Amino acid sequence: MDIRFEFMPKQLELVHVPHNHPVDVACFSGAFRAGKTQAGVQLGLLLAYIYPGSRGLVGAAENTLLEDTTYQKYKELTPREWLPPKDRHHENWSGCPDELIFHWGDGLPPSEIWFRHLKDPERLKSTSFSWVHIEEASQVSRNTFNMLIGRLDYDFQVRYPEIPKRYRMFLTTNPEENLGWLYETFWTGDATAGLEVTPYFRLIRTKTSENYKLLERQPDFVDRLLNVYDKDYADVYLEGIPGALSRGGRPYNKFSRDYNLRPVEYNKEKDLIITLDFNVEPGVAAIIQEYGDDAYQIDEIFIERDSTTELICREFNRRYNQHEHLVRVFGDSTGGARSSATGRRTNWVIVQEVLSEVFHGRVSIEYVQNPLEIDRVNAVNARLLNAKGETHYFINPKCKMTIRDLERVRYKPGTMIIEKDTRDPDKRMLTHISDAVGYYIWARWPIKRTQQSKTVRRFA
Repeated sequence: MDIRFEFMPKQLELVHVPHNHPVDVACFSGAFRAGKTQAGVQLGLLLAYIYPGSRGLVGAAENTLLEDTTYQKYKELTPREWLPPKDRHHENWSGCPDELIFHWGDGLPPSEIWFRHLKDPERLKSTSFSWVHIEEASQVSRNTFNMLIGRLDYDFQVRYPEIPKRYRMFLTTNPEENLGWLYETFWTGDATAGLEVTPYFRLIRTKTSENYKLLERQPDFVDRLLNVYDKDYADVYLEGIPGALSRGGRPYNKFSRDYNLRPVEYNKEKDLIITLDFNVEPGVAAIIQEYGDDAYQIDEIFIERDSTTELICREFNRRYNQHEHLVRVFGDSTGGARSSATGRRTNWVIVQEVLSEVFHGRVSIEYVQNPLEIDRVNAVNARLLNAKGETHYFINPKCKMTIRDLERVRYKPGTMIIEKDTRDPDKRMLTHISDAVGYYIWARWPIKRTQQSKTVRRFA
């Protein structure tokens, strides 16, 4: 029985330990498609093989991450001859088991690999491990990390005498969007706590462009993403630089009056797009038309008090009742579950009914599942100004409330959470129309960090 894996140079840095300490803790921080998960899985299998009798833990913040990503990679890379005959067929690898057990024979004790989510790390406090792999460590707390280091105490044998016996912890992760404990621990040696770098802690940083296997298959991969990402997002997820998304307090920091404002008016020969954020105070909508890959916001609706979805749609009907082409509607996907109007009708039913009074047979309702707030903001920024310096979202200067939102919306201090203060009369008016714009942009040009649900289309 033998094991052969191919490692790229940065992945090899994770495998090879450059010190003599009996414990090694390595953070493999990499951009998108940099080979992080594969490196972690191959190292886990390698340790199971060279350390018979070892027990390894593969942990992540969520079960879905283990099932959809990490375990699938184990399924792909585990040599079938390591498994009992009954488990060697592909159909026997459905789901994600609690553990894999490799029986080596030749008098060697079996090796175990446990798969556990880390939502409740307390249940692991009484268990010891020979090695630990934390997947997407930026989603795991410092306390969980510290506790698991203390669980590296499970004895094992060594298959080859020239290989030292060493407990291993390795973290594979995207860089932190907002600087946190990983940055403090591995990039600066926890400088905020006044500590020096721990001798057996080490960092390996890798970029998307260093995955030569990916670029052999898709030479334009990085270039294509530069068209989609704004500069800060590209710094994190292509260059592997942590904290770039926390620069400044403005979520929409790519907006500039210099290059995003353009006095383009309504074109009766093109489809009209209306995107909504279902709300009572204020009620808002942005009106948009597309020219190729560019979107132009030609108008906005902003009803400050006592608004309803019906009022917003009737105002749209009043302004554009002569329009003869398609009306495409985007907005908050939760509009199917609640209504800003009285009665039992949902917001989307109200939209369909009211717009159809004027645009019968020419209404297309299109939306996708709402993304994470940070993903929606990043998608908007990428349209305002991408990493190549290109602008693809333009706003008519008369859309004063949209401009105010993009300039004045702020994060809560010290966080990446948008501030929505309903007690302050001025701040209460903010965030809604930029949310509406974000729902449209995410549906049309998503940053594919999360899985989108299928677009729903209904024609009235």
